[in-house]
Amino acid sequence: PNELDSEQAEFIWSQLSRGIPTVLTVHVPFMLRGVSPRKHKFVLCGDERYGFDGDTSWQVERRERWPRSGLPPATQKFVEDLLNHFAAPNGPLLAVLAGHEHTPRADVVGSTFRTPPCLEKQLN
Repeated sequence: PNELDSEQAEFIWSQLSRGIPTVLTVHVPFMLRGVSPRKHKFVLCGDERYGFDGDTSWQVERRERWPRSGLPPATQKFVEDLLNHFAAPNGPLLAVLAGHEHTPRADVVGSTFRTPPCLEKQLN
């Protein structure tokens, strides 16, 4: 899903609080403000476009449409806290691996770049 509930967030915080180097795996990538591409095809976790008007796939996916209230503040706070308090080099979070997009891309705090062409064949 494109949002996290409090139980999921508490579990991740408890694991990261142990200080052990960690790689987090998720299905939907996080929208990293100032890092992830703004005109992205998909609505990512923590994306401001999350909500009723931004949900263009609900019929195809045969699910309830996203809420009119939009992005839950708790989800946005989770993404911000993940970066500000737990991401390396100041925290144990070394990387977040995500799927959903079916295209190779790496978002690095501070810049965004496409996977080098020489690696794309290996990833596909």
